[in-house]
Amino acid sequence: MKSVRNGGFAHGIGVTKADRNTKLYSVCDEKRRPLVLMLTSGNVHDCKVAEACLTALPPTAHLVVDKRYDSQNLREWLENCGNEPVISPRSNRKVLYAYDN
Repeated sequence: MKSVRNGGFAHGIGVTKADRNTKLYSVCDEKRRPLVLMLTSGNVHDCKVAEACLTALPPTAHLVVDKRYDSQNLREWLENCGNEPVISPRSNRKVLYAYDN
């Protein structure tokens, strides 16, 4: 596996509050078929993995993403790549963005 930002991605096992664990990320198409799979250590934040996973995809007009990935940096990165981010805002977000369910 390619190491990204050396944040524990290469090892796949991370120490969290509870125990040692890993996370498996997937990017799927509209038929829920996996296009990208990535295994990381459990203590890596989801937004750090999002860019690495999404760079493997071809450009798209709209990208629907879960609210756990709602960060200003990711929104700006997606817009700079030519995507319109469709991300439901987290409940604690001060600036609310419109989105279509």
